[in-house]
Parts: sequence; C-alpha cells; structure tokens
Amino acid sequence: MEHSDGQIAAPPRPPTGDGGGEDRLSALPNDVIIHILLKLGDAAAAARTSVLSRHWRPVWTLLPELRFHPATGSHGIRAALQSHGAPALRRLDVHVVDATPESVVAWLPFAARCLSGDIELINVVQENSTEDEATKGGALELPSRALPRSASI
Repeated sequence: MEHSDGQIAAPPRPPTGDGGGEDRLSALPNDVIIHILLKLGDAAAAARTSVLSRHWRPVWTLLPELRFHPATGSHGIRAALQSHGAPALRRLDVHVVDATPESVVAWLPFAARCLSGDIELINVVQENSTEDEATKGGALELPSRALPRSASI
C-alpha cells in the first residue's frame, strides 16, 4: 500500500503479548541456561530469571556455583540454599556487611549439606563499627553447632 507521499508502507506487525508466539527461551537446553545464569554472577539475579519462562523456573536451583551480594541478607541466602537442587554445589561466595555470628549460623548449616567445594565468606566491617569489631578485621567466632562435625571451614 502506498502513502500519499509515494512511499510504500511497512507490513503491519503481528500482535504481541497474546501468548501465541514461539517460546525460544524454553527451547534452550538446561546446560546453556545454566551457563547464562552463571554469567550473571549473583544468585538473586539468577533466581529472578525464573519469570522469563516456565522452563527456566527451576533451572537457577541447579547452578553449581552461587554468589550472594550483601543486599541478599541471611534469610535470602538460607532460602536459596534450601531451594538448591544441584547434585553438588562446587562454590559458594557470600559477601556480607557487618555480619553477626547469628546471621551466618542462619544459613551455614544449609550450605554445609550441599557444598562439595569451596566457600568464601567475606565480612566487610564498616568504618562506623565499634573498635572491637574493626580490630578483628571482620572475623566471626561461630558456635560449634554451625557446621556438622564432618565439615571444615
């Protein structure tokens, strides 16, 4: 169809959002999806991708490595570790700010159950912390019940 200025109009676009289109995300194999999710570098961001496709919903729980940023919080870390379904968790990186032993104990036993590799816990002590906390350099003294007897940290 021509416009009055002599140009040919583009064909109309098919309607979007009707659910009738092909779901290319669901067609991706889990190995590819896991590779993509690992590139995100954050377990919370990986979990949020579950809204993209039904097929993607459980895939983040199969990640062999989990990384948590300080914004996640101990309850979010615990929930993610409880949902983790991979045969083995090869690496766990947890970055926290001014963590208390209690906040770490909230998720550490769940990590010990599924972790088969390395754990890195970085506790950043803010400048406004007490001198006692600052002199420890972020070190935490955890109760012996935090890990099963066969685990080491």
